[in-house]
Amino acid sequence: MNRRTITFLPLALLLILLSVNGWAQSHLSPQRLGFHRAELPATVEAQLLVDRLRVALEKRDTAMLADLFAPDYIEVESSQKVSSMMASVVSRDAMLAAPALFLSANGRSSSLSFKWSTVAENGSELQVNLEAKRFFASGFAPTQKEVFLRMVRTGQRWRIVESAGLYDFLAQSSAALSELSRADAQKIASVAGVAAKEYVLLESTPALQRSIVRKPVAENLGIERLTKTVTQQKLGKKLFSLPSDATLFARLEQFNSPPYFSGTYIQLVTDPAWNRVVYGDYENSIKAYDGGLTEGKLNRPMGIDHDSRGYVYVADTGNNRVLVLQLTGATNDLALRYVTSFGEGELSQPYDVVWDDRATPFDTIDDMVWVVEQGNRRLSGYRVQLSGVQKIVEYAGGENAFERPTSVAVGRFNGVCTSEIYVSDAGRNRVVRLYFDGTTLRQVGRYQGKAEAQFESVASDHWGNIFITDRSLREIIKLNNRLEELTTLPAELENDLTPLRFEPVFASVALAQTGETLWSGYNQGFVLEKWTENSGAQRLELGIDIAKLSVKLNDVLSDVTISSRMTDAGELKMEILDAVSARPVHVFRSEWSLAGEQHAQWNRRDENGRLIAPGFYKVSYSATSTYGTELARLESNDFYLPLFYYEECGGDAQNDPHLAQGFRSSKHGTKAEQTVATDAQRVVYKFDDVNPALQYEVQAEFYSGDAAVTQRLMVDDREVQAAQNVDQNVVSTGWLNVPPETYSDGAVEVIVEKVGGAGPASISQLWLRQANFDPNNPPAREMNATTVPREFELKQNFPNPFNPETTIEFSVPEGFSDVVELSIFNVLGQRVRTLVKGNLSTGRYAKVWNGTGDRGEKVASGVYFYKFSAGGFTQTRKLLLMK
Repeated sequence: MNRRTITFLPLALLLILLSVNGWAQSHLSPQRLGFHRAELPATVEAQLLVDRLRVALEKRDTAMLADLFAPDYIEVESSQKVSSMMASVVSRDAMLAAPALFLSANGRSSSLSFKWSTVAENGSELQVNLEAKRFFASGFAPTQKEVFLRMVRTGQRWRIVESAGLYDFLAQSSAALSELSRADAQKIASVAGVAAKEYVLLESTPALQRSIVRKPVAENLGIERLTKTVTQQKLGKKLFSLPSDATLFARLEQFNSPPYFSGTYIQLVTDPAWNRVVYGDYENSIKAYDGGLTEGKLNRPMGIDHDSRGYVYVADTGNNRVLVLQLTGATNDLALRYVTSFGEGELSQPYDVVWDDRATPFDTIDDMVWVVEQGNRRLSGYRVQLSGVQKIVEYAGGENAFERPTSVAVGRFNGVCTSEIYVSDAGRNRVVRLYFDGTTLRQVGRYQGKAEAQFESVASDHWGNIFITDRSLREIIKLNNRLEELTTLPAELENDLTPLRFEPVFASVALAQTGETLWSGYNQGFVLEKWTENSGAQRLELGIDIAKLSVKLNDVLSDVTISSRMTDAGELKMEILDAVSARPVHVFRSEWSLAGEQHAQWNRRDENGRLIAPGFYKVSYSATSTYGTELARLESNDFYLPLFYYEECGGDAQNDPHLAQGFRSSKHGTKAEQTVATDAQRVVYKFDDVNPALQYEVQAEFYSGDAAVTQRLMVDDREVQAAQNVDQNVVSTGWLNVPPETYSDGAVEVIVEKVGGAGPASISQLWLRQANFDPNNPPAREMNATTVPREFELKQNFPNPFNPETTIEFSVPEGFSDVVELSIFNVLGQRVRTLVKGNLSTGRYAKVWNGTGDRGEKVASGVYFYKFSAGGFTQTRKLLLMK
């Protein structure tokens, strides 16, 4: 072995490569120094595992599913009635085939939710009861079932060993789908679980602030990043010629008494230009390893990785081999010692290596090392044990063969490795996701980059999120484990961030209090850049953001789906606020979820179960990372929810709140179609928050459990449904138009009137909703005002110029009762958009224009005019749209 000491370095330089300068103070906790590991109670870890189960089923991802169930897993017979599709005991193989049950009628997956009801913890075992729901299209009730899961933890790995009701739930919901008619099946939703026809109320892409944050290498010394210039100033030496890859060996011990913490941190960097590995312990000297008499000299060492014990794996590219080295010696004077090498005669230009703990980071019996070979254009897997190294699998890319593979990473969940392997292929601008079943590799996913991309490396963090460095577009791309894009860190300056490698920080953490030793990721990483006067290495901090938010309303107007994209695993807290009062109307149950798309269903009811009034609302949300960092509370822009009321006639007052005349009865049954509101002559429902400027429609269902009755449906004094006979057979109407003149005063009465027969007037269900809803043209929003306007007024829009939307305010004085109109015209005098047309009561109003025409098309940039007309009043102002 050849070991050279470069120099004894002051702390200032020993800070540099991983920018973990504070860690050199080994008796300070990482938390005090701003470094946080994923530290969660067992119940939260299990919630994230259940979310992984949800995603695996929704996406029909057998690779994820196989990682969740123990080899001896069984599903036992549920205490409830078991579907004929399920035997009394379901094996692991049957459960792994379960995604086939999760296909909707159009070949896509519908959405699924698991809500925790109870959990019992007993040491390394959790018993969880869940409410499982599978959502279909609007108009179809979700299937649901109580599901029991028993999970057992071995080391850091939770696995499901027993369930009851899970397979049965999937079988039942699939059976429900098969019973739908072909026409109904076409309505079944895709991933979001909403109807094909849906209204987009809000789409927001917030500015990301915490997902990947640049941090100074050494803030107290004013060092933003490590560069060739910095090392010359601090050392008087270049230190590197062409650094290629780096890894940090970290071991942390936490005690119950002073000094409480002790740490060992060894940074290792390959330098193929000078044929050596540079390494140092941050408190003593930086050293170099370039080979020895036994093993021979290094020749273009490229990729490097290490395991939890201190063994280091180096891709010795020029020698077509992988070296196995070991960090040995006293804690304050560790050195690299040659152990063995492998791959001679098999490997061709090994370019990168990664250690795979096979979910047991402190048990070497199943350890593997994956090697990317550029010469053979393949990935090779070696079993690495003390008794020897054995090649057990190779993969060349199948039909789409690798062209220039550059890097390899292992999938992870809660720190430990899964059976997922990721390979970046710079020649084809892609990252390939593979699944290893212990014998063979198969492709299960792919992320395709832009044509000009050049993917140099791929790495994974504590929860299996994937980081790609693109040296051509000079950015770092963060994906979740299924290679779905989460966020991107672009270059800020012309010469900024030409990334070669990005490595999240991992450490072996020994806890004296519990006796556990954990392999854990931290919210820190470093990016290795081109070694120039202005670049070299940066420190990055990993956090969480909501990258995307959307609010969609189904075609019935009855249910809202709120979709968000979390950039990391964490706890999402979300509530609906009244946009005027800022008071919450609905609070969603907070949930711990993995990174990626999240969907929340809301039935438009408040916390007391009442349907909310039409109006403007907003989403308030916050997210807490598993590393303990929290996203500050944010609020979305306002969105408009149209009027929708459903009366379960005869039910309790909460579900039948607008009954003005009649008696509630459930003597014929408790189902919605059996409870009725009755009256000897007239059942009356009154709604007093309708807008005279809008259109509405009503639908009813009739049932008479007593004697037959002949009755008609009226709105105020207008008949909308002719008299018909009603008995014990359910009679339904279609959607019927509500005459505008019946609600010119802002209120409307829906009346069931008896015209003959022996029974009383009777109705079982009633719906009222806004007709012809256009989400791009919500009604003008009435503003809070302390005074009543005395005259018409049209204010200048703001902002102006604008993109993508602007607000126009206008006033309607007291005593005016005619039609008002607000429209947009182009410079040719052609009407582009009618924003408001109808009767408005006295008040001050605000109307938003989003730069679209009457057909929803985006209009061109330029000058436009907006005109306000009311009776004899007309005023026109100019606005400017800039894109």
